[in-house]
Amino acid sequence: MGLRNCNSRLFEEDTIIITARGSVGNILLTGCSMAMNQSCFALAGKNNISNYYVYKLLLANADHFKKVANGATFGAITIKTFEQTKVVLPSISIIEKFNQCIFPFFEEIKILSQKNILLQETRDLLLPRLMSGKLNVEGIA
Repeated sequence: MGLRNCNSRLFEEDTIIITARGSVGNILLTGCSMAMNQSCFALAGKNNISNYYVYKLLLANADHFKKVANGATFGAITIKTFEQTKVVLPSISIIEKFNQCIFPFFEEIKILSQKNILLQETRDLLLPRLMSGKLNVEGIA
């Protein structure tokens, strides 16, 4: 229901999201499909440049986006900000080697994040039962 009633669409896993207003320059790589609000940009690599590379490139330039943010009430970046930002791109073969090295790390981060969520859910389920005395752990070692 929420997605049908908003102006966003569902973005794929590994989409890069950068905040564009207010707290400009916060950057994340989505671990699952998600929507976002109008205060963000969703970015993706193109021309054989992976989202992982774009993500790391944006992180390296986050201070730049914060510095160039402008606006009357609070800082903001626009599409023009991205168009005017110059970066040096290595050859595609270097980017591909980078991807081969970095991909396992991002996959491990996703796996560990999912395990953390499961552990939090387990804690939230068990802790009230332990505190109320409905669950006893005596003799468990």
